[in-house]
Amino acid sequence: MNEDTAGNIWMGTDVGLFRLDHETMRLSMPYDLRGVVSAIYRDIQGKLWVGMDNRVYRFSADGSQMEETYDGLPCQRVNNFYADKTNGVYALLNGKLMKRGADRKFNEVMLSQPVNPMAMAKDASGGLWIATWDKGVVHYDAATGKITEQPVTRTTRDKDCCLSMLIDSRHGLMWVTTQDNLWVYRISGQELLPYETTHFLPEGNKILDILYEDREGNIWVSGFTPTTFVVSSNKTQVKRMEVNAMRDLTGYPLLPDRMIINGADYWIHQGRVGLMHYNSKTRQLKTVGNGAYGKCIEPDKSGQGLWAARGNSLVRLVHNQGIKETPVAELTETITHIADNGKGILHIGTDGGLYEYSLTGKRTKKLCGTQAPVEDIALCGDQLYFIARQKGLFKIPTKGGTPSYLAMSPFLSALSANADGTVWTVGKDGNVHSLRHDTLSRDGMMSNSGEVFIDVMCDRRGHVWILSNQRVREYNPENQAFRTIRTTDSPINVSLFYHLEEMQGDSIGIDGTGAICIAPSSPELDRQSFSGQMPRVTAFLYGDSLSIVDSRTDRIDIPAGSGTVSLYLSTFDIFNADKICFAYRIEGINQDWIYLPQGVNTLYINNLTKGNHKLHLRSTDGSGCWKEGESVILLHRQSFWWQEWWAVFLLTATAAVPLYCLWLVSTRVHKLRQIQRQRQDLALREIAVPSQQELIAEKDKEFLALAKNHVEQHITDPQYNVEGLASDLCMSRSNLLRRIQSLTGLSPVEFIRDIRLKHAAKMISEHPRLAMSEVAQRVGFATPSYFAKCFKKRFGILPTQYANRRNTEDNARNAEF
Repeated sequence: MNEDTAGNIWMGTDVGLFRLDHETMRLSMPYDLRGVVSAIYRDIQGKLWVGMDNRVYRFSADGSQMEETYDGLPCQRVNNFYADKTNGVYALLNGKLMKRGADRKFNEVMLSQPVNPMAMAKDASGGLWIATWDKGVVHYDAATGKITEQPVTRTTRDKDCCLSMLIDSRHGLMWVTTQDNLWVYRISGQELLPYETTHFLPEGNKILDILYEDREGNIWVSGFTPTTFVVSSNKTQVKRMEVNAMRDLTGYPLLPDRMIINGADYWIHQGRVGLMHYNSKTRQLKTVGNGAYGKCIEPDKSGQGLWAARGNSLVRLVHNQGIKETPVAELTETITHIADNGKGILHIGTDGGLYEYSLTGKRTKKLCGTQAPVEDIALCGDQLYFIARQKGLFKIPTKGGTPSYLAMSPFLSALSANADGTVWTVGKDGNVHSLRHDTLSRDGMMSNSGEVFIDVMCDRRGHVWILSNQRVREYNPENQAFRTIRTTDSPINVSLFYHLEEMQGDSIGIDGTGAICIAPSSPELDRQSFSGQMPRVTAFLYGDSLSIVDSRTDRIDIPAGSGTVSLYLSTFDIFNADKICFAYRIEGINQDWIYLPQGVNTLYINNLTKGNHKLHLRSTDGSGCWKEGESVILLHRQSFWWQEWWAVFLLTATAAVPLYCLWLVSTRVHKLRQIQRQRQDLALREIAVPSQQELIAEKDKEFLALAKNHVEQHITDPQYNVEGLASDLCMSRSNLLRRIQSLTGLSPVEFIRDIRLKHAAKMISEHPRLAMSEVAQRVGFATPSYFAKCFKKRFGILPTQYANRRNTEDNARNAEF
């Protein structure tokens, strides 16, 4: 296969030459060339060369014209082509090497010994190399025709038989596939030297084929076993540092709870051993303090020493031809955290308070009590921020005083102050918060309820590093760009992360199982945006049906009846797919952007209503920078047939006919009954006898008036209820319920409450400045809150609002008067 300048893909097969149109995705045979195509090559000018049987064809760069044809080559198969910078074109045939001359004919090149060429390449110094089928890789001198064999490529029979070869543009290494494996060589003049591949290739024989280098310098290896794979250069700058002496001394690998590096001095606290010192120059490891020191250690910012806690004692440790331990201060409580501000002041957290120690005055001052152990301390301006275990986040002026409560959370685990005055906190509940001007805001981009965050640190670039056991995120809050470092990344390869350490320069140390990893702050995250492929929907799944979406389409039709629709997103960056983050929002449904977890490219949409919906998409690149702009996809949810306008009209008309007939009948019956009642009333009036309905209505009015009178007599009594009313009316509770409900539509409870509320409304209207608690008491409500709730439900307004409105009206009338 190869690609022309128009973006079309040319494919050689056993039956002929095909072209795949990049716009229509249709396959065709534009020149009707039939036969076995053995080679397709694109030269420096973009021209396409095709080898078919014993013929060679040349096409224009865009594939629109067949420019030259060469017949009668002395061999039935063209293995490959090669073109140098002068555009001299070589044809590699079985047993022959031919070159296109000025006469536009292919002429055989005279070689010092016969070879069967399969591929050809030029190195950085201009040397030509030929991969052969029978002699491995040989060096070719174009001036003399001399062939120089390379013994390193001829150790086995299968290794002699080369299939493909290239010299990569990034490192200048030679890559060769043979009958049994992939081999890599360094080029030294006219000699090839073996290059170690065990760190990226599995051992054992392999069945491989063609090699290809893409624009990014990645090497694509087509294969059968293993299947096709890509060798990508390791772009990470993370440095992995091991302390092998730890296993020799303790029997355990490096498992640092805390680790501080001062030049060649490594101060390591390991749970089962305690504090240890390792010198990277002498590679000597020794214990410090016989396990007396805890993991509460902090670098001395005024020198090369270390501050350490031994119970309630503050000690300075220095390595200078031995470990020197200097007691500094004694506190009355156990020390849990130390913070050095670099200006001669130490802030010390204990299991019950926060202290300040002056290195110049050698005095200890208690700033405040905390009632819980201090987990972490951060200095921001003239304020100290600290986390009290199981209590939350507090701040206090550096001069001391009463701590101010900022956030109550038992899950907070660490905090760090950024140079811009923002304090960042992380929690074991997966939440990340930023505190600025005493306003705590949850960061939706970094928060993840499925993670336990154990440490946070701000570097000199203003980036925020957030650590869990399995990954570290470096985050730029200014543009929301971020990158992720995982325990499984090469060359990190640790089981767990434990802690973040401040390093010299722009780097951050990451304590891990077996090693500490030094990661420099990424300048890539400071870019405002990146230029690249916009995110697209490549496929969508509804039910069991998967539909492929053309990458250029701006509309997706979703069939009716599908509940959950899965949309698959891509930026077509296969090497960074696990590092890319997508965000989306649907107009009319989502006000804010919804961020998918990094590496997740599936978007689930539930119960999308019929009609058109605009889906907005954003994405990052592999470095974590967000693309400027967004993609907009129109999602058209198709409707069922019975949701179409004509179906709705037909169903409405079908239902309207019997309803209209029923309405006519009911209207006629109502008129007949009305005429009958008029005749009866006329007859009764003629004999001057009151109607039974009037008599009944009069009795009902008397009953309701009597019931209302009883309620009003007891209106201040909150204990007066349905039983009291039934007793006053000499009725059973059930008879009272039926009588009240038939006359008013209310239950007795609602009847009593309604009378109380109407009296309350009248009282507020006449006396708007009366306290609501007094109003509630006068109308028989036990609590003002319940009174307010019932008042709001009955009249749609709170009693205080109603009183304010009456006050406003009275004031307006007085002003007008």
